[in-house]
Amino acid sequence: MDQTESVLVLCSRCTALCLVVLVLLGGSGALGQVQQAAEARIDLLNRKAMDEYDTLEFEAARAALVEAIGVARSAGVTGGAVLTQTYLNLGIVYGAGLNDRINAVKYFAAALRTSPDAALNPARATPALEEMFNAAKEQVAAEPPPTPAAPAFQHTPVDEAVTGRPVRIRVRVRGAQSVLLFYRTVGSSDFQRVVMQQVTPGLYVGAIPAQVVAGRSIYYYVEAHNAAGERVQGHGTALSPNIITVRQVAGPGPGPGPGPGRPSAPQSKVFSIGLMVGAGLGIVNGGESEHAHPQLAGTARPVDINPGGALAPFHAAPELSYHLNRDWHICVLGRIQLVNAVDEGNKISLLGEARAKRFFGDGDFRFYMAFGAGAGQIRHRIPLGDYDGHAGTPNDLVDTRVAGIGAFGLGGGFSYMFSSYVGLALEVNGLIMVPDFAANLDVNSGLVLSF
Repeated sequence: MDQTESVLVLCSRCTALCLVVLVLLGGSGALGQVQQAAEARIDLLNRKAMDEYDTLEFEAARAALVEAIGVARSAGVTGGAVLTQTYLNLGIVYGAGLNDRINAVKYFAAALRTSPDAALNPARATPALEEMFNAAKEQVAAEPPPTPAAPAFQHTPVDEAVTGRPVRIRVRVRGAQSVLLFYRTVGSSDFQRVVMQQVTPGLYVGAIPAQVVAGRSIYYYVEAHNAAGERVQGHGTALSPNIITVRQVAGPGPGPGPGPGRPSAPQSKVFSIGLMVGAGLGIVNGGESEHAHPQLAGTARPVDINPGGALAPFHAAPELSYHLNRDWHICVLGRIQLVNAVDEGNKISLLGEARAKRFFGDGDFRFYMAFGAGAGQIRHRIPLGDYDGHAGTPNDLVDTRVAGIGAFGLGGGFSYMFSSYVGLALEVNGLIMVPDFAANLDVNSGLVLSF
């Protein structure tokens, strides 16, 4: 390296250092000004380089252009006319001045990548330079288009599952158009597809349905797709899927048992008992009071009740459930109602309902729908003061209106299991009573014991 080139390199390093200092002092707001200053410096170096080229000082011209590229890199200049012109001038200096075809084609190609419309200055073009420039064009045209960076992809494989329970699959990925889950069971060659839902930015969740979680194992893989529907990232493939070991409902089955860092497989519950209490509100369709009231009716007969709303006071609602699987329970619900009315003391009404429950969701907090049918009675308390048409008769009489004996139910609620065996339940249960009609809505709450 001669003395002139050493001085140029030193100047380039000093210029880069000054630009870095300006950025640090000025922050991001000064970045635009730094780049403008850098472009002005690059343009000045290009003019100097071509002046050296015209006086046949080819090495000095090359050194000035190399310094210009160093300034561009230091200032973050990655495109624009001034950088394109620097690459073109380097190609001219290497091709026509230094007779270095390889580097000439290299820098002409760099100019074309920066700006596809780059062209030689006709005043400096020669047949040899045009041949080199065309070779650079062919080289750039043959290059494959840049592949977009694959989105970051994170997935922790699921190793174990329990029979009859859905398997939740989670994927973290950004920049994907869609994320798909593919699964199949033993004995099946076709993978079923599930479109995973984005629950928070970058987090996708899907599930292998509970009804297919059986046998000894399940195979699955996940894929992130771009807008063209192409796989850009994933975990596993159809030929090399992830394998989930399925444990039987009765307890741990074949496969690795609990160990350090591995929790014991959850035990599936078979029965549950609900210990609930509640109250109801109904609509009665007329009819007669349960007892005769001669002081109101004028004769020893029941009072005709007007259609309308009435309360069905406190009741206990025990329930026994058998778990067909995690999502379906078959239940027997009892309704033991205690009513105080008239002068005969407390009245007890009994009703039994066989019903099915369908649970939704996965976790300790789950919603459910219930429907069923049964038989029994419901008593609604009817204040009889409104029926008093005689002066001097009591206005605080309360009687009951009996509805039944058939019952049809529809309701729903939620359960929250705050431990493996004990939880809370809150539900609304609607009942239609026939042939003595009444429409009743109970609100029940209490404890649930599972075992």
